[in-house]
Amino acid sequence: MKRPTRRQILYGIGAVALAILAFECLPDVRQAMQMLNTAESVSETTKQTKHNGAWVYGSSSARFTIVEYADLECPYCKDYFPQLKAWVDQHPDVNLQWHHLPLPMHEPAASYEARWAECAGIERGNDAFWLAVELIYQRTRSNGAGATGNPQIPGLEDRQQYIDNCASSNQSVQRAVISQAHKASQDGITATPTLVISKRLMNPTFQAGN
Repeated sequence: MKRPTRRQILYGIGAVALAILAFECLPDVRQAMQMLNTAESVSETTKQTKHNGAWVYGSSSARFTIVEYADLECPYCKDYFPQLKAWVDQHPDVNLQWHHLPLPMHEPAASYEARWAECAGIERGNDAFWLAVELIYQRTRSNGAGATGNPQIPGLEDRQQYIDNCASSNQSVQRAVISQAHKASQDGITATPTLVISKRLMNPTFQAGN
């Protein structure tokens, strides 16, 4: 089967984004345009561990990486996330990398939830992080209102207090979330969700014609 090109990847993501925008009747289509930013290539990621401090969902051998800058209190991110995740599931040449960008208007809930997802990942790895993100989006009232309580991750019931305490007081996790938000600001990214499409360096023979 012929591998998809960068343009095809962009068209696919754009179609998902525009479908969600139409469904939600958002007044400003610039939100969709921000999802179609491009970036420099990145090295190969692994499915089971972090890559350069970020969590990755999907195939470790994926040719393309979508970096999603997201806020766990952003209502548009909440609607977009399951659609994007399902799209990645259907395209093994693409994986998804998470980048925390809690927005000031959604604080303090946004940063706390980002830390909670990080702590879940620290406790049980990559799968726990992505499940935490999914559960937070399912429970949050969005726009900074947060949820009525922290999510319960199946199989981690006995570690719930640890995760809660980690999210509240682990300074290393706090610095990690702040660092990602600062990096996004340095890159000129200030809105969520924003997607950056990166292409992994490969043998030029396989890139010919793409």
